[in-house]
Amino acid sequence: MLDLSEGPAVAAVEGGDEAAWTALGGQLPQEHATQFKRFPKHLQRRALRHGRDWALLVGRPLAHYRKLVPLGQGSGALREEAQRLAEREGWELREAGGHAPGHTPYYRQTTGFTCGPATLGMALSGLTGCSAPDRALEIQIWREATTIHAPSGPGGCDPFGLALAAERRGLKAEVVKSRPGPQILDRGADDARRELMRFVQESFCAEAEAAGIASHYRPFDAAFLAAHVQAGGQAILLVDQIHMHGEVCPHWILLTAWQAGRFHAHDPWLDEEQGESSSDVVDLPLPPAAVETIGSYGSPPYQAAVLLSRR
Repeated sequence: MLDLSEGPAVAAVEGGDEAAWTALGGQLPQEHATQFKRFPKHLQRRALRHGRDWALLVGRPLAHYRKLVPLGQGSGALREEAQRLAEREGWELREAGGHAPGHTPYYRQTTGFTCGPATLGMALSGLTGCSAPDRALEIQIWREATTIHAPSGPGGCDPFGLALAAERRGLKAEVVKSRPGPQILDRGADDARRELMRFVQESFCAEAEAAGIASHYRPFDAAFLAAHVQAGGQAILLVDQIHMHGEVCPHWILLTAWQAGRFHAHDPWLDEEQGESSSDVVDLPLPPAAVETIGSYGSPPYQAAVLLSRR
């Protein structure tokens, strides 16, 4: 437990011990405690103190970054300590207020079911230089690629549906799946919904085959994805949100680049209730092992990716 007495040294406590972390929050001044409690236990968390100044280092699990969140004014000593930790442990230090994207513009999904269209819209802008995506494009792509149903509302998007939408807009698309046939049918609440989802997925697959879109049925690893991205392409990757959001749910993210042995990824889902900002979703630095951990859904694990490139 940290004491709150003034002192010249920077002290730290990790967020993995939930009891100690909660107790620490109870000792903070009230104006800091509310902000402190915004960050849930599944995140990577660390508290820093220098005298009366406090700051948090917070980041998504598996991603190689932390953002510095001052509690109050913060201090130069806390920033220096955060930078020292970043250099020693090999992660990127980011500002709490936001992070500017690199060559691929970022777009935040506007519904709970349009992660696929949001990722494709970003890829279109990043690969072709067209204007940044907007909600009209997001919803249009969803209408073209949706699997119709989800447990509590409209469904997400099928990889072949996304590939068809990409080809219509001038990109070259290929689909890689770990096994053939309809998948994620558990997202349908009853037999009738699951049967409709199966029909829609089989129709997308047949339409993609007729359009000449290549498909590959094989498990794949991070090296396979890295080779595509290093060649100038981008990849829409199916992930399970349990690893970064603490909730089991299929989700699409966009692998935009490869730099210094890590992927950069745009995640269209930004959760402000958990204290997130663009620092948590833009050009996320993901090592290969992280991509392999998050890059499947269900039991047995199912993998899917849409490989996109310029024509």
